[in-house]
Amino acid sequence: MSKVQVLGKNIENTKIILDKIIPDIESRLGISTDFLIKVRLHDTRKSFDKQLNRKTSDWEVGNTSDKNEIDIIHEDSFEKYSSHPRDDFPRILKHEISHIYINKISDGKMIPMWLNEGLSMYLADQMTQYRDKGIFVENDYLSKISTEYGWNKYSNYSAYAYSCLFVDFLINKYSLNKVVELVKKLKSNYSCNAFDKLFLSVFNKSLEDIEKNFVETLK
Repeated sequence: MSKVQVLGKNIENTKIILDKIIPDIESRLGISTDFLIKVRLHDTRKSFDKQLNRKTSDWEVGNTSDKNEIDIIHEDSFEKYSSHPRDDFPRILKHEISHIYINKISDGKMIPMWLNEGLSMYLADQMTQYRDKGIFVENDYLSKISTEYGWNKYSNYSAYAYSCLFVDFLINKYSLNKVVELVKKLKSNYSCNAFDKLFLSVFNKSLEDIEKNFVETLK
């Protein structure tokens, strides 16, 4: 199991949560590693913003870097400094940890944003907050939220919900192992056409067709 260094005040409960979620992620993804993960707990939004060197929105409470470092607002400060209830802390921490493992599986290759976020949310069991709720749907939406530019453009238009529910649909229909296989086979440089071919080779069905099937389930 990965080694974890937790920095901040009142860290014991966070350590207890990490001791539960990391083995679960490793088991589900079929990965066992011993790299170091650093988690910084921030008591205030000001401290969080200072570490990230930018002004964050009130819904932003966690961030993962490519150095296996996580910055997250402390569980005790969640409700005071964000739009999230305290109970969201374990799932969001698990979401951020999942990003690190997904990056390891991809060997640092470019992951479409919808796949990265959707799989992280799936592993963190965040699907229930979006089920049975109306979400924004647009033709070929996945291709529009694949890149960071597109994700930022559509992030307020159900990008998280759509990605999460689509990955959940994909896993229920084909298995988590198939999605992990897709991540492992990603290429260094992302292109929509190359990814579509890779997706077809893994699932024996086009991303476009599976997305259409998914959208039908939302109606």
